[in-house]
Amino acid sequence: MLPLPVTEEETIFEVCCGKRICNGCIYKQMIMKRDQGVPNHEIRELKCFYCCQPTPRGKNDIKALKKLMKKNNTYAFLLMATHHQSGDKVMQSNTKALEMRIAVELGNAQAYTLIAAHYRDGNVVETNRPRAFEYPKEY
Repeated sequence: MLPLPVTEEETIFEVCCGKRICNGCIYKQMIMKRDQGVPNHEIRELKCFYCCQPTPRGKNDIKALKKLMKKNNTYAFLLMATHHQSGDKVMQSNTKALEMRIAVELGNAQAYTLIAAHYRDGNVVETNRPRAFEYPKEY
């Protein structure tokens, strides 16, 4: 048995099914597939280790995120906000990124941290340090 991950950095968010999967579990599956004779370059490209569906790539992952957002998946909102903030695969918009983070504020501790950073650094909103301290610093 593998211990449960302690932090989000020890998991991967799969946009096909909206599940967070432990890196250790993925590693174990990859080793099993390698032992079955699957070439290394094909192992991760096969399917999601949770839902067994092909993992969306490129523009298709944005479509998958939008489907998950309709189901109120908080991680999908946060990932889409990250895409909007960086301009990766969608139009860059800090305002849209902040709106998405606020939308999931009540269900995700990471959203609190990111919103506090907006207030602290003055991204999208005016710098407001007292308001930034209303949010937890770490998740």
